[in-house]
Amino acid sequence: MSERPLERDVTSEEQIARLKRRAHREKTARLEAEKIANTKIVELADVNRNLGKRVASQAAELSLKRAEALAKLDEVNHQIIWEIGDEFYQT
Repeated sequence: MSERPLERDVTSEEQIARLKRRAHREKTARLEAEKIANTKIVELADVNRNLGKRVASQAAELSLKRAEALAKLDEVNHQIIWEIGDEFYQT
């Protein structure tokens, strides 16, 4: 019967060792997951920043094109009004 408590202590020590290894693996996995997550957060922030720059650039270009189109429209309208005025005045 004296062997039984000794076996139990060895089993307890093995369980403790197994639990420590398990805790170490879980901690390592968690730290690796956090590292990956942080890397992806930085990458996403960079992509978002670049996307914001592209959107701002395209918006500025679109605004310029709109202003050019409106100026051309005013020019055409002015020309049409003069042509109509000339036709009306000549008749």
